[in-house]
Amino acid sequence: MKKTAPYLLSILFFFAKTISAQSTISKKKIDSVLSSISNTQNPGLSVGIIQKGKIVYSNGFGLADLNTKRKNTSATRFNICSVSKQFTAACIYLLEEQGKLKTSDHLSKYFKDLPAYADTITIDQLIHHQSGIKDFTTLLWLRDMEENGKTTDQQAYATLSRQSLNFPAGDQESYTNSGYFFLSKIVSIVSGQDLSQFAKTHLFNPLKMANTGFSRSHLVQNKANGYILEDNKYIQYNPQTSIIGHSNVYSPITDWDKWFNEMKNHRVLGDKIWKKILTPAINNNGNQIDYAGGVRITTFQNQKIISHGGDLPSYHSYMAFFPEKDLGIIIMSNNGTFSGYDILNRIYNDIYPDTKPILVKEESEKPIEEKAVNEFNLNVSTLPYAGSYLIEGSQNMVFDVLSKDSSLTVLQKWNQHDYPILPLNDSLFYIKGEQGITFEFRQSQNSHTQKMLITQQGKPSWAKRIEPEKEDTNTLSQYCGNFYSPEIDAHYTILINNGSLNMKIGSSTQKITSSGNKDYYYLPETGMEFNFRRNESHQIDGLILNHVRVEKLLFLKE
Repeated sequence: MKKTAPYLLSILFFFAKTISAQSTISKKKIDSVLSSISNTQNPGLSVGIIQKGKIVYSNGFGLADLNTKRKNTSATRFNICSVSKQFTAACIYLLEEQGKLKTSDHLSKYFKDLPAYADTITIDQLIHHQSGIKDFTTLLWLRDMEENGKTTDQQAYATLSRQSLNFPAGDQESYTNSGYFFLSKIVSIVSGQDLSQFAKTHLFNPLKMANTGFSRSHLVQNKANGYILEDNKYIQYNPQTSIIGHSNVYSPITDWDKWFNEMKNHRVLGDKIWKKILTPAINNNGNQIDYAGGVRITTFQNQKIISHGGDLPSYHSYMAFFPEKDLGIIIMSNNGTFSGYDILNRIYNDIYPDTKPILVKEESEKPIEEKAVNEFNLNVSTLPYAGSYLIEGSQNMVFDVLSKDSSLTVLQKWNQHDYPILPLNDSLFYIKGEQGITFEFRQSQNSHTQKMLITQQGKPSWAKRIEPEKEDTNTLSQYCGNFYSPEIDAHYTILINNGSLNMKIGSSTQKITSSGNKDYYYLPETGMEFNFRRNESHQIDGLILNHVRVEKLLFLKE
């Protein structure tokens, strides 16, 4: 299922200082770090480290094939998922240098039968995720909850031909695979070659990346099969889609010294193309984003980093180049439980053990736990804080504050994450172990507080108390029925099962959870939110689905 990060408890950023240190690549130490991550009898990973243009570390761990017990090695080829996007962007820029297209061209120049939105979107905005186009992988998944279907270019194009935009082109950055799907089609239209062949001829062969390439069939020699973990058992889960551009490059770590060297020296693509690849875009309001030509330009432990991650259910990858250190790290995994970014952290901190972030705080500043009065005791059962709170300006971000075991617990209704909060005084609470997040209860009325102020890293968000809708059979029955979305050609059914609302999508039936706010529901752990729409007679005539990559998808009640 598609999952999204919780609103709170996301990555917290601290002011940090680092100590300059000379790196030493210890194969033995890195082997030890990676061996602790990967079991020799499970799907695993391969890692390459390129320093000053040379491969200084390469190794594989775990199994590439559980049936034959074939091991992952430095030569094993993995699906690198969205790390593929930089190669698609490079092909577009190559065609621009050849005079065959302009990145200022509008989408409608190449696709005459798309909706009017194609007149507003440029190739440049496709590259930088500024198009506003809904994500086709999410749209296809929302149709039937099948995450690994045998999808084709024709299916993706037909679905995107029925869409409206999430937002006007150029207004913001919102990651969408649809942009890179269209880029792959443009390469084919302009060059007369499929992206896979164009990239091989004009990119991978000149770079001598002989074992790297896009694959529509996934029939790749010396491939690591992908695996997901279900019921404590690894199940083979190889991609079946024939769509490329957004993903589906297969590569071994031993090809990546060529790419990192090219990123540094520009000998094949040239300075003009690399300037485009490495220049972040600017939104319509003049604000710069961090997304460039298929890579992100950010910082990592106070170092500039050119990077991109990639995630499929059964493959994960991470590419990172530190230009100031002339250091490249490439991570490829066929184990769905791994995180490429977490592995990058462990490797980097092993190479530079003295550059781990050191929290800097004023002499008078103490950690929240030290500020708390240890003897401070509250009888939470008598406090007026318990209840449901809705973030102001939102319709579905609801927190339930629960009195439990002589303490308070916060439940984030939209993703079912919960955590205890501890008192700093009789109205201010914090989350143990999390810096910079507090909950303050205010405006007592009728023995209940009416407002909750959530402060995260100095940024305040107000939430107001709401009275959750009662979920009896009569109330729930008004939501039941069949709903149809012409945009994705999908039927959803809402029904009552064991006193709760359920949603049937394809062959899957799952319980949906009330936000507590009338007409707003979630499908937990999927990122799917539903707003039941009412007509002038206050009867429900449809529902509007929102997801992090798909906004305002309308289903009409049949």
